[in-house]
Amino acid sequence: MGFKANMSNVPNTSNNNILLKEQNLNNKINLEEPNISELLKVSLDLEEISYILNSIKSNTFRGDQLEKVFNLVMKLQNHYTNIKKND
Repeated sequence: MGFKANMSNVPNTSNNNILLKEQNLNNKINLEEPNISELLKVSLDLEEISYILNSIKSNTFRGDQLEKVFNLVMKLQNHYTNIKKND
């Protein structure tokens, strides 16, 4: 929520120009919270997935990381095969 001021009677100084620019920027900014499902959508092509999988393949992981890495690799491999089928 913001206040809009009528600045037509205010002399044109550099401080007023800054305020007007800030007011214009504030008017352009969408203050609504982003939709979580929109933030979670990621589009990866075959080359990007392949790069990630090869990077994981060439790394070493600790025991406490293995389950998360395994689950991530399974998701990436499933996504890769789904894209490959649809091509």
